[in-house]
Amino acid sequence: MYRGNMALITCADCSTEVSDQAKACPKCGRPVAKVEQEKKTSPLVYAGLAVAVIGGLMWVMHYGVFGILVAIAGGAMYLVGVLSPSK
Repeated sequence: MYRGNMALITCADCSTEVSDQAKACPKCGRPVAKVEQEKKTSPLVYAGLAVAVIGGLMWVMHYGVFGILVAIAGGAMYLVGVLSPSK
């Protein structure tokens, strides 16, 4: 029964074409390396960092509590972006 997409990769040892779903090359037995997907960084991470930096600058420039609140909001955005599962 066919489930999902399969691709053929070349064995590094014997140059045989092997399914990327296989655990090892059927000819020489070399284990097939699983390629992990790159995790993409959420734009929320970058936005959160930017807002936190802006809030910190506002606090330094004597905007008082408002600057601190903006920095806290930016930190919260950053954490949500980092902790949310990537697609």
